Amino acid sequence: MELFKLTNGIEVIFEKIPYVHTLSLGVYVKSGSAYENKKNNGISHLIEHMVFKGTKKRSARDIAKQTALIGDDINAYTENESTVFYGNTTTENFEAFAEMFADMIINSAFEEKSLEKEKNIVENEIDMYNDSPDDIVQEQLELSCFPDEPVGFAVCGSKENVEAFTREEVYERYLEYYIPENMVISIAGNLEIDRVKEVIENNFGVKGFSTRKSIRSAELTSLEIRNQLVNKLNTPYTKKYTGKKSKKVRYVPAFKAVHKDIEQLHINVAFPALALYDERRFAMAVLNSYLGESNNSLLFQKIREDLGLAYSVSSYSSNYMFTGLMLIDMAVNAANAENACEGLFELLNDVKEKGISESELLIHKEQLVTELIMEDESMSYKMETNGSAVFFGKYKDEGGNDDPLRYIVELDEKIRRVREVSLKEVNELLKNFIDFSKMSMCIVGNGEEIEFNKIEKEYLKWRS
Repeated sequence: MELFKLTNGIEVIFEKIPYVHTLSLGVYVKSGSAYENKKNNGISHLIEHMVFKGTKKRSARDIAKQTALIGDDINAYTENESTVFYGNTTTENFEAFAEMFADMIINSAFEEKSLEKEKNIVENEIDMYNDSPDDIVQEQLELSCFPDEPVGFAVCGSKENVEAFTREEVYERYLEYYIPENMVISIAGNLEIDRVKEVIENNFGVKGFSTRKSIRSAELTSLEIRNQLVNKLNTPYTKKYTGKKSKKVRYVPAFKAVHKDIEQLHINVAFPALALYDERRFAMAVLNSYLGESNNSLLFQKIREDLGLAYSVSSYSSNYMFTGLMLIDMAVNAANAENACEGLFELLNDVKEKGISESELLIHKEQLVTELIMEDESMSYKMETNGSAVFFGKYKDEGGNDDPLRYIVELDEKIRRVREVSLKEVNELLKNFIDFSKMSMCIVGNGEEIEFNKIEKEYLKWRS
């Protein structure tokens, strides 16, 4: 594992894997819905799309063709707190792959015609998500329990926002955020470190950024000029990273019902929980495994197998830099809705009071260890875990910790920490986080077949 900086300040984390013939490359950018406001919500996601639509020397079709020639895949995703571009290729194609990657991210053209076409594509994507109750239920829950907090904004924004974005607005936003100060590069594969440093410096360093121009044709040839743009980042959530405002994200217990003409009722229940990289995260991972991460979990065995009330039921964590949620997701038939909600709340209350047994703890720790070992054999997984650790560590503890590798945990250490999780730790998490007074709930289903008010009454009964 080696961390180094380019001449323009971009941090690069590299892990050599000597037994493979491939590599995985990722570029993390401090851009996402958490840095937006209500008016420009969705702009970060639109920028991510536009990065694939051509540069000064490559059309979108050229990028697709070259990817087919030298790479397995190039893709990207935008989340609340980051935008990530990633791809895989062979060791021999590293130079060409890195050059194309850098050209896309640094020199995207943002042509007017392409932008208008892509806005339509994003609007179709929003429609697709709106047709998916699984997506709606968590999106609406977070909008409700994080009121007016950008971290809870929908990543895609609204169709109205997307339609209103101008080329100048989108391009200037791209220039403001896609700067060295806001980037981390992660690479995992069978490469020599000197080769990595040379190739990444040539493409992502000062030389790579020197060709960029603003929409007003002002040359951005120095790091100082580019970094002045970061002062424009003035959303409420951004202030949480600069120390100008409390890092506490406001959570409000909320109930939200959304009518959708579908057969099943989709339910999302949330409790405030751990922020990203909390020291208790290994105990929380064991707890999630026990609650609902497999067909051996408590929720699956009780709600589905024993009671037959739901086809799917699971638990998972949603972790952000300064807040987090423990979530339970369930899909049930309309006729079972009230019984399923009542059964879920009773089960959670029962496990909170009784706790997990020593035998169950051992089973789920070993299940988690197996998952960690299998994940660690993936180049993409190594790149993602290393990149996320350095990237989020850079902003989560801004000014408070100088060790950029503090959140990287090697496989052997992960296994040790999972196996050291105690019964007391897991049961304390159960008692602390299954707090019905702080519970939020969102339901999506056919309001004509399901009496939403009855489910809300059940929710409020447990809240009180």
